[in-house]
Amino acid sequence: MSQQSLVTHFQSLLTKMALVTVVVVQTVLLVISVAAFYKMEALVVALRIPDAAAPPITLLLIASLAPLGVAVLLAIMVNTSKAHVWFTQALAATVTLYYAVSGLLLCYRAETGFAFDWLILRYHFTDAIKTAVALSNQYRMLFGLSLLLVLLYYCGVVGLLRRTRKFFPIAGPNVGRGPYRVAVISALSILAGTHLFADNSLLNLILESRETKSEAKTLYTRYYEDSISRLKRPDIFKSNQAIKENLFLFHLESVNADLVQESITPRFLQIAKQRGVFFPKIQAPSIFTILSQESILCSVLPALEQNLAESEHLRDGLVCLPRILKGFGFKTLYFHSYPDIHFANTDTFMKAIGFDETHASDIMKPSDRSLSWGYAEDIFYQRVFEYMSRFKGQRIFAYIMVDTTNHYPFYDEEKKQAFPQFEQSLPFKKPETQRARMADSMYIQDYYFGKMYDELFRKEYAQHSHAIVFGDHSFPIGEHEGNLLNINGAFQENFVTSLAVLPAENSLLARRFAKGKEVHRLYSYLDIAPTVLQMYGIRDERYYGSSFFPELVAGTKDKPGKECVVSVQPYSGGYISIINYPEKHLFNLKRGLVTLYDLESDPNETKPLQEAKIQQEHLDALDRCLRSLKAKSIKGVFASDISTR
Repeated sequence: MSQQSLVTHFQSLLTKMALVTVVVVQTVLLVISVAAFYKMEALVVALRIPDAAAPPITLLLIASLAPLGVAVLLAIMVNTSKAHVWFTQALAATVTLYYAVSGLLLCYRAETGFAFDWLILRYHFTDAIKTAVALSNQYRMLFGLSLLLVLLYYCGVVGLLRRTRKFFPIAGPNVGRGPYRVAVISALSILAGTHLFADNSLLNLILESRETKSEAKTLYTRYYEDSISRLKRPDIFKSNQAIKENLFLFHLESVNADLVQESITPRFLQIAKQRGVFFPKIQAPSIFTILSQESILCSVLPALEQNLAESEHLRDGLVCLPRILKGFGFKTLYFHSYPDIHFANTDTFMKAIGFDETHASDIMKPSDRSLSWGYAEDIFYQRVFEYMSRFKGQRIFAYIMVDTTNHYPFYDEEKKQAFPQFEQSLPFKKPETQRARMADSMYIQDYYFGKMYDELFRKEYAQHSHAIVFGDHSFPIGEHEGNLLNINGAFQENFVTSLAVLPAENSLLARRFAKGKEVHRLYSYLDIAPTVLQMYGIRDERYYGSSFFPELVAGTKDKPGKECVVSVQPYSGGYISIINYPEKHLFNLKRGLVTLYDLESDPNETKPLQEAKIQQEHLDALDRCLRSLKAKSIKGVFASDISTR
């Protein structure tokens, strides 16, 4: 066979493969179109959303094929045009891009049961791109195959459109007038109209997550802005005691409180119960790391829209925990295991609120092992403590954040290869569910935390350093059908994590500490900063959070809490959760609904007490909750000669 024959044969084979790809892709899209919306209908039943229903299958099927059908009809209309070649290429590129974007949105909807929320791109565009890049690096083969599929689909559509000349040999000019023109334009109108009105059209997939006006959101925003504005007074602080101890905040990734158990997190539990006070359940304010950090360090209400880190206007002049401690002579240090310290605008935010230094890859060595979501914990902890050794003799506040091992998608092939030594000791030898995968990666994260505590922290710092250990937020593990991503829904499994407070072993406070105590009252991450200030004898009551310091001291009674705690889900349409334990109001901002739960009798939120449109009585409940947080912060600040500037 000659070289020319081989080339011709290869081109023919490629053309056939491309046409087959078109058929396969269209079939898959048909299936996903139906599956996505009928999974939504199942979730509607499960979540009891009264004003939603899946559209008819026939409409979904026609709408799924409509863009390709429109492209074919347009190609017929220019069948004899001199511009036919470039026109078909441009048309094929448009159809391919359209189906690629639609396919991604439909896959997301089929997986989660909810539409993709475009607010993620609006408020976290850079972070979303970096996350997509990290995931593409982690799944290179799948990403490569997807690109190949898109390319083959494009070639197939080009071939199909060019074959319109063969399939419709009627004269091109005839197509442009008379009955041909009427027939083609009628078909175009039907297909386009069907597609525009169908729920699985690209336009409706995009518009589905559009923002809606909500009185509850307006009310919440007013209090959110107030929680920020009261932190912008450059006040002066005093302490009623000599400050000697360092402060360490150990920030662990995605700790779901239901998985904090002896078989999964043995070291965390051992350390918490033997050396400090343990909070089995504490309410994280939101579902992203940076959003939780804003409430942890500044005790502000969590953001529903643009957050502090992304807004210079909002964060400018904030008096948060790092700035206050800096005013008392602390060297304030922030460490981040993800190599890019600018991710989520972290570097800018942390420096704006008072950290002297922020570090990530700059303290690491080129040979240090790195995974998709950062440096492996063992080497990262080692480098952090090596760097901190230069500050011996100084009082330090160190915020140490790890987010590598237990980051979504949790225990996978990458982590299996990175940590083969754990394969026989993992809680689940063959993890098949998200719960099992997360349990395995939490186990590895816990091991390295315990190793760091024993070999680095306890030897050098535990005697003269207070420490707080916590998960930045929870992550859903499928307790509710379809609830497997943290950007969907606002159940307690999305928010509730665990925390431990460990006093400096040689401090006066350690003698008063109720070591071994478990606190079952539900507190919030807004309460961390006020608690730290009270531990150091610093008075400041401007914050929306309130101190849980009395729980840490021996002799206090542990009673179920009645104080209101707040969490928000900025995405999937937006939710506000308020809890006056055991009563929980969940405001669905997009649909204008409120659901009431009793968390004592129904901790998994499967039996709502009430579901209704948001009425004035529900807005009053939201207002009372937020007003109660504000009321604690209006008593003023106690002045002294130590400035926070």
